[in-house]
Amino acid sequence: EGRYEVQVQAFGEYHQDAILLYDTGIITVDVFGDALTDLDDVILARANNTFSDFDVSWALVDQTCAGAGIASVTISYQRFGHDLPEDAFTVDCGASSVLRSTFVPGSYDVSVAGIGSGDITYVGTQTVDLPPDTVAQVDIVLAPAG
Repeated sequence: EGRYEVQVQAFGEYHQDAILLYDTGIITVDVFGDALTDLDDVILARANNTFSDFDVSWALVDQTCAGAGIASVTISYQRFGHDLPEDAFTVDCGASSVLRSTFVPGSYDVSVAGIGSGDITYVGTQTVDLPPDTVAQVDIVLAPAG
């Protein structure tokens, strides 16, 4: 029984090194004998200095998006060891780059794909190691699939 200060932290791993991802800070808790102590709604704040960003740019091998008839591209980020992309979204192909924030450090496959005139699919993928507290510049060249 008594009053305690506790701290809830969530850790991840980057190349076998533990990294702090979330932290509640100090929480004061009153504990009573023979009673379950409920922490209520605890906010696990993101440890911003460990998350990272991707700055992705793309270009076609021998022409422009307009020349290939590509209106939009889909960008996806799939972390190694995961079955589904961590993030995927569509943007205007003519934008030529996009900054996407707050990814867990690790190794990723970053892919860009778009469908052009004549239903030709243009794709490009790059494997990227994303260290903590960084912005990874990813330059992808799109070429016809197949």
